[in-house]
Amino acid sequence: MGDYDEDGWPDLYVACDSTPAILYHNNHNGTFTDIAGDAGVAFNEDGREQAGMGSSAADYNGDGHIDRPMLLVNEAKKTNHWLGLQLRGVQSNRDAIGARVVLHSAARSWVDEVRSGSSYSSSSDLRLHFGLGASPALTSVEVRWAQWGARALRCARARSHRGAYRR
Repeated sequence: MGDYDEDGWPDLYVACDSTPAILYHNNHNGTFTDIAGDAGVAFNEDGREQAGMGSSAADYNGDGHIDRPMLLVNEAKKTNHWLGLQLRGVQSNRDAIGARVVLHSAARSWVDEVRSGSSYSSSSDLRLHFGLGASPALTSVEVRWAQWGARALRCARARSHRGAYRR
């Protein structure tokens, strides 16, 4: 899962071990469209199938767009807004595994959790990445730490990486 076009709706990438990879774009109505061929994840430049046993996602080059390391660097031009958060525990659970973040704008909310072990023999970036679509302004950001409860943060600017720490 990841919002590859940062429109605010999670898309789905599927690594298949013997067939081309699949990238499903979220149509915002409960359905998905396979865009793997157009996105360049199903076949390489020689026309050979791109297959894999596991999948991970990260902002590999620090430009704010979700990449698939070892497979695809997301260089698509985007005008949508995004926010990246890196959570750090100070007293325990340094990587903030299990922390839940809720973002609110005037029109909608986004929810994600810090998790590890995202796929077979791989793990995605522990930073959270939220595609915000056309919404550049957030009304609130709440972090619910696994052991410490909720904490409100000052509203962050879109198109940035932010850090949040819990003592």
